[in-house]
Amino acid sequence: MVLPALGVLQDAPDALFYHGKGPAEVLVTVVHYGLVGTLSEASARLPFALASVAGLAGIYLVSRRLLGRPGALAAALLLALNGYLIAFARLAQYQSLVFLLTVLAIWCAVRHADSQARGLSPGFAADRGAGSGNSPAWPILAGAFAATAALAHYDAVFSLPPIALLAVWARGPRGLLERRVLLGWLAAGAVGLALLLLFFGPYLLSPLFELAEDRIERRVGVGLHNNLGAMWASATFYTSAVYPILVLALVGLGTAMAVLGHRTLAGYTPMRQHRPAPDGHPPITAWTVALVWFAVPLLFYVFIAEDPGTHFHVAATGLALMGGWTISALWSTLRDRAWRLATAGLLGAAFALVGAYLIPLYLLTTPGPMRDALRYLSLAGMVADESEVKGKFGFPYQAGWKAVGQLYEEGRLAGTFDSNARPQVAHWYTRGVWRCAANPRYYFVAEGTEEEIEPRGGRVVARYPIAGIVTVGGQPRLRVHEYGALLGVEPEVWPAEAFAERFDRHLSGSALDPGVWGRGPIPTSYTPTQAKFGDAVRLLGYRLSRENQRPGGTVHLELYWMPLISSAGGHSLDLQLGADRSIGDGSDPACDRRSPTTREWTAGSPFAERAILAIAADAPPGRHPILVGISQPAAGHRLRPATTLPTRAGLVELDYVEVGAER
Repeated sequence: MVLPALGVLQDAPDALFYHGKGPAEVLVTVVHYGLVGTLSEASARLPFALASVAGLAGIYLVSRRLLGRPGALAAALLLALNGYLIAFARLAQYQSLVFLLTVLAIWCAVRHADSQARGLSPGFAADRGAGSGNSPAWPILAGAFAATAALAHYDAVFSLPPIALLAVWARGPRGLLERRVLLGWLAAGAVGLALLLLFFGPYLLSPLFELAEDRIERRVGVGLHNNLGAMWASATFYTSAVYPILVLALVGLGTAMAVLGHRTLAGYTPMRQHRPAPDGHPPITAWTVALVWFAVPLLFYVFIAEDPGTHFHVAATGLALMGGWTISALWSTLRDRAWRLATAGLLGAAFALVGAYLIPLYLLTTPGPMRDALRYLSLAGMVADESEVKGKFGFPYQAGWKAVGQLYEEGRLAGTFDSNARPQVAHWYTRGVWRCAANPRYYFVAEGTEEEIEPRGGRVVARYPIAGIVTVGGQPRLRVHEYGALLGVEPEVWPAEAFAERFDRHLSGSALDPGVWGRGPIPTSYTPTQAKFGDAVRLLGYRLSRENQRPGGTVHLELYWMPLISSAGGHSLDLQLGADRSIGDGSDPACDRRSPTTREWTAGSPFAERAILAIAADAPPGRHPILVGISQPAAGHRLRPATTLPTRAGLVELDYVEVGAER
């Protein structure tokens, strides 16, 4: 979220459109970042953690109004012990915002329905009356909260079915058509649509909307799927094996009680003499709302989504509400104090087992003996150490990147790099140092990251000895491999803790180029050069890295283009080093693994092209030109350049390489 936030703070055009989804999570980060001017992990995550806690309070209020206090307490505890919510509360991402805002939307729908319906909320029967919820403001607020949640992520759409159910069941389908009620919900739709159009209106008209389309297509796919096995494995990892069984047992019992009726079920148990009073039962409406809140997203991610990831956690709120309904029904059925104490004790024991799994999983600083004891109590496959959570979504992992950024700032590191870390992570912490997969100066290898990229040909071992090690808590977390470092020399050790505060205070400012994640393919700083090739494309500028200007070495070049026409891969880049290619060429444009030599162009949509310039092993010392051109292979010729720069045979003399210069 930080890099798009940088784009917003720097007023980069279309900064939010490169995000590929709603802007809410970015704007939350922008508020703090813009006011303070610096950002740390803790300050970035704090708003989302608070949203998660507020969401728990909100679900308690919703459940209390629908179920009464026992059911509300159980539902809130079930969600508080849901490992997905714990994980997402520690991330600067949208999940906590969607959780809070959808709960608020349904809370408003419940308040409106509660003022209209008969027998909906046992916990608040006394306050039903004039002014308790009759206001049309409740539907409008529900629409506003649901739309704002959708501005965080599309998962917010799953709040609409329970809201619609509450709207219909408040006074029945006919009651929904009453003028006052109908106008309230029409106003809610209008307010929600207006909020969505503030962002999605311009976004739908932008060519960058294809980023959102690609994201949705990758997530949904084509045809039906069966993701149940993968989702169960994910759920048992994030929440323990005990938690899903506990919740499903409560849901199964509650379903039986809802279908058969409390009295019928009680008649077949030892507590049949403690039948509840008619007004003590949680209403069937509440169970149905919870069922819809749970079942709709679950069915979507089981059968329709191609890659559910962790998105199906949105079903957890309805699932917890169903569990709370069961506890409320049991509490009203079990009038005897001993039975209630036994029920509370069993539930507490189950919660303790779940907690025994969650504590060491999410608080890995727990001392070893305590962790071993909790692992024994968990009755589930505990993680043995941190290695099993590395790379899992929702588990922040410290690899010591702040030390790398500070070492660059101090000049102790200098030059291009490649890494197995995500591009956004490396860009933020290195403060935009050039990352290149082809012959970089450094390889930064973080232990246990998501990608575990192994550089080509095992060169890390063969040509890049370890020059330094970054430690976190005394444990090695990131290895710095440097080209040409001396073998047999003890690598330097850099404790991340010694650099973290300086990085947060001095390097986390908003002056960093946000990269392709916040401003698109054209950087904020480059060497401009106006050169037009035929009527097809204009060269806007370039960046050049001269760190390895020696015979047999390489230099890195990034070119920035603005197509004037649309082309389906009919043009190619010509790149040459030296007037006659005797010095070398740029025939291997492999600096970016995903950058082809020819590509589809869209008129008016700029793009970047990265390449390496390989210097011949017998290249003589001296200054040698870098020549750039555009060919049209089908026509068999180069496009004629129009520029004030020198040209040679249809190639523009862009810059030079000083072979023999110090690296």
